[in-house]
Amino acid sequence: MTAPDPAVVVRVAEAGDVAALREVFRRASLHNAGDREVLLAHPEVLVWADEAIAGGRVRVAVEDAAVVGFATTVPVHGGLELEDLFVEPAVGFVPDGTAPTAFGPAPRLRLDV
Repeated sequence: MTAPDPAVVVRVAEAGDVAALREVFRRASLHNAGDREVLLAHPEVLVWADEAIAGGRVRVAVEDAAVVGFATTVPVHGGLELEDLFVEPAVGFVPDGTAPTAFGPAPRLRLDV
């Protein structure tokens, strides 16, 4: 198991993070060449909605003052479920099968921590 990078800080997202979160979302979404064409044909799916920030449901990972990823949760049965997880492409995640999406299967990625 790898220890977390002490230079990465995880904190609650703020309204001022929206532009950076949308950029991470877009870059991560377009990183897979197999999905790029269909996503670019539907640009509306490349805009991350920021409603979860007001509800305190978004955590951001910041490294050297730059947002490098974020996670969004949703309340489910008295707990929380991970809704979104987006990171800058190639920050240690490796392919681990596929996952279903609205546009067909997409690569599933994992990070051993």
